[in-house]
Amino acid sequence: MAQPPKTGLGLGFEYRGNPPVPVVTAIEKGGPADLAGVKVGDTILSVDGVEVAGIRSDVRELLLNDRPQVCLVLQAEGSLLSSGAWGFIGMGSLRVPQTPRTVVITRRREGSQPQENSTGKTSSLDPSAQAAKERGKKLFQEEQWEQAAQAFTEALGTRSPPDHTLLTNRALCNQKLLRWDLVEQDARLAVQLSETSVKAHYLLGKSLQEMGRLEEAQTELTKSMSLSSSKQFKSYRGSIEVALLSVRKRLWMREQAKQDMEDELTRGKMMDIADACLAAAKARGVPPEEVMELFDLALLSLEPID
Repeated sequence: MAQPPKTGLGLGFEYRGNPPVPVVTAIEKGGPADLAGVKVGDTILSVDGVEVAGIRSDVRELLLNDRPQVCLVLQAEGSLLSSGAWGFIGMGSLRVPQTPRTVVITRRREGSQPQENSTGKTSSLDPSAQAAKERGKKLFQEEQWEQAAQAFTEALGTRSPPDHTLLTNRALCNQKLLRWDLVEQDARLAVQLSETSVKAHYLLGKSLQEMGRLEEAQTELTKSMSLSSSKQFKSYRGSIEVALLSVRKRLWMREQAKQDMEDELTRGKMMDIADACLAAAKARGVPPEEVMELFDLALLSLEPID
């Protein structure tokens, strides 16, 4: 007999089954699990460090606690490969297992419900936080960056669960104010709350770029680019591409400068060797042209072959 779906106890998701394979079956739109990046079809591998496969009781007992946050290790449903992809006929389809990932869900306090904002999108913010967010957006449009950042800070200071959009909005204000350390700080927190946030990865990459941490910036901007394939990010994709190209150009220029410096050092060392050879030849009465001929042959032997 099929088991009924089980609630996530203020976490905003439902699941079916007991260990070793409890699977997420439903996500509350705009709820804590949705904001944390939980997806339908995810298998729950562990709860707060306790491996689900190693327990005999219901996962509900692990989820039922007084902690404001719950840390889950999840594994998405594997991608499907047809028999043709394997080159065999009659073998059916195979699923490629996905890499487990960690999410942190902030439990919704009792009695709070998702709200709808002015755009009609579901939000888990309480009314006071939502009002502060809307005020911040208005101030941002009016180019009052400092006041907008303060409004988003006010929204983050309420008792609502942490919202990654508030963090990215405040990061955008600090980007306008060129406070790159604060942009990095908020963007990192936003990524922790939503690993699939295009804006969070972009802002993190942009702040790292401005602070000269180019390898890290390239990683984050590449992630943002890979997540921005849908049409809804079309307008944002141009900014990501520009930033990523700029980072790659700076990395190339840095490597080129490093190579030029190494080449210059090598030429300097070779000149020192040539001078030493000429001095030794002169002391022994060897004609200088013979020494230089041998030296040129030695240099040719070091030239790379294409």
